[in-house]
Amino acid sequence: MSALVFAIAFHLTGTATPFEPIRLPSWSPEAAARIEGWLRLVTLPGPWYIPPHARIATLDLDGTLIVEKPDYFHGLVSKEFVRTRVARDPGLAAHPLARAVLSGDDKTILKNLKDFLLFSMEGETWETVRDFTVRLARSHVNPLFGKPAADLVYLPMIELIEALRARGFSVYVVTTAQQDVVAAFLWETLRIEPRHVLGSGVAWEWDFNSGVGRRSARFLEPLCHGPGKAVRIWDRIGAWPVLAAGNSTNDLDMLSSTALSGYRPLVLALEHDHPDEAVYGKPEFLEAARKHGWMIVSMKRDFRRLWGRPAPDAAGAPPSRALAAGWWFLWLGAAAVAIGAGVLVRRRLSARP
Repeated sequence: MSALVFAIAFHLTGTATPFEPIRLPSWSPEAAARIEGWLRLVTLPGPWYIPPHARIATLDLDGTLIVEKPDYFHGLVSKEFVRTRVARDPGLAAHPLARAVLSGDDKTILKNLKDFLLFSMEGETWETVRDFTVRLARSHVNPLFGKPAADLVYLPMIELIEALRARGFSVYVVTTAQQDVVAAFLWETLRIEPRHVLGSGVAWEWDFNSGVGRRSARFLEPLCHGPGKAVRIWDRIGAWPVLAAGNSTNDLDMLSSTALSGYRPLVLALEHDHPDEAVYGKPEFLEAARKHGWMIVSMKRDFRRLWGRPAPDAAGAPPSRALAAGWWFLWLGAAAVAIGAGVLVRRRLSARP
């Protein structure tokens, strides 16, 4: 019996360690306090506690983690790859989609977007796509902001990801963009593992004899877009997120799925109103966020810095194992109960004839 009580006391005191403050220097104090309050609520024992296995966060990519103006990064990769292919094979310039790229005809590309994305890198290996993506992320300068894509990841979101990781959350990126391109980009910039990237997947074909996989000319269904995001989350993760962040109506299904988690969620709806970024409104999305009571993150109000790299301790250390004074009393009280119970058991046993 005493061993059981000791085990209970150890479990209680071992998990109920004091909460280390989150350091989110690129967030406004008000926004940082709200995020910290939620993390405190769900990672310390209590009625809203979320066990580690259920700490799942899903974040949109374009406009949520990285700049999406004037072009989506994965679309830029496809356009640049077509230019590379034409340089190798000038005869390819006669293809209507190649002509659209070379002439800057974005209307034709958007009208035939799925066909274009498949055409751009059809038959290429994963290694080729990965290496090309990484080079472009570091070399291509965004014409609006004068920085390469790798430097246009929002600093506040980097700090949030690090804070979540430090507290046992599994962070997934859920995007309409091409999964292989995004996986290469995020591993290079944020060290997010490819298995934690859920995107619109191009079907790959495997040649057993050569031991090489190549992109085919079809997408896996459904595309990771709108309702497809929720489908992919359940299919790949098998559980619903407790934290989600997005910036458009395309993210509403993913954000709403947090209500199915069974826990108290935190949902972040980003508003592009910062004068140093591309200011643009998405009124339907923001209206839905208000209706659901989600946390609207104004980039102008809540992002103190847009880009950069976090300070080494920006996310804070993982929770300390040192016990606060109140928890010492709890532990000592449990220990006293255990010792007393052990004494009583031994007395009863010794009193038996």
